[in-house]
Amino acid sequence: MIYKKQFNTLLIATIFTLALLANLELKAQDFTSVIDKTELLIKQNKFDKAFRLLNANEYLIQELNDSSTVMFYYEKGACLYYMRQFEDALQCLNNAVLYMERIKHHNCLNLRVFYLIGLCYDSLQQFDQAEKYYRRVIIRGNNLVSECDILTHALYSTPQSQTSDPMLLRQ
Repeated sequence: MIYKKQFNTLLIATIFTLALLANLELKAQDFTSVIDKTELLIKQNKFDKAFRLLNANEYLIQELNDSSTVMFYYEKGACLYYMRQFEDALQCLNNAVLYMERIKHHNCLNLRVFYLIGLCYDSLQQFDQAEKYYRRVIIRGNNLVSECDILTHALYSTPQSQTSDPMLLRQ
């Protein structure tokens, strides 16, 4: 009788764990889909729509990893930048920086976050602050030269690279 109770308890715990894992996997897929749609809307200059999509799906980041959260706040900050809401964009981007510090992993997304922060400060005519973030891009970029060289080559070989908007070159 005791073994049957233990088995039932173990079975219930296993089913519950599998359900949680399946739910997290669905949320990760949903998040990826939201980011893909957001990036497409940004490329189509539908920044307000992209921003609303991100806001409507903000609940997804609560159970995802810190890297996904950085991506979320970066995309949200980019939308706000394009909508010329620079101070709000800085708030989102500073949230991204907080999560970047938690994961302590440097990649090209981190460079894009710092670059966009620099652009926001530049747009607000706070040139000293802008320079500070541009320097961070250069300093941290030295560790990522090969990855960023590949990205830069890919960016400048696309038709989109003909634009004068530096932020549109990020994709």
